[in-house]
Amino acid sequence: MRTLLAHPGTQHARRLAWELEKRHLLDSFWTGFALAEDGALGRSVSRWRTSWPFKQLQNRVVPGVPSARLRCVLGNEFFALARLRLGADSVATLHARNASFQRAIPAAALERSQAVIGFDTSSWILAERAAQHHRPFF
Repeated sequence: MRTLLAHPGTQHARRLAWELEKRHLLDSFWTGFALAEDGALGRSVSRWRTSWPFKQLQNRVVPGVPSARLRCVLGNEFFALARLRLGADSVATLHARNASFQRAIPAAALERSQAVIGFDTSSWILAERAAQHHRPFF
């Protein structure tokens, strides 16, 4: 079952993406800002992981997921981080980021997948969109 995995941050979702990819179940992993291990920047971060600025990017590398399956909604993530650094309310900022993230996933990605996996506070819109495309949502 080809699965669309969506999480606006990387956190533990990158581990799930890797497990799905190992089992040939991952269609795409949608996230805010992540680096594919097989990409030039991902390889640099892995190689120079103890050197600045690569050390700061280490938790953004998604091991085992090829760049062809990784989709990032970059502007959304950077805008939210900037607002948080300027002192904006964290709950409101993350809620807005999560809503924007869910809307940024194109309908074609949902149509191509056979199932959708989302996460608690970042899936209420995605769950409805999955239902509209007759895709099971987990």
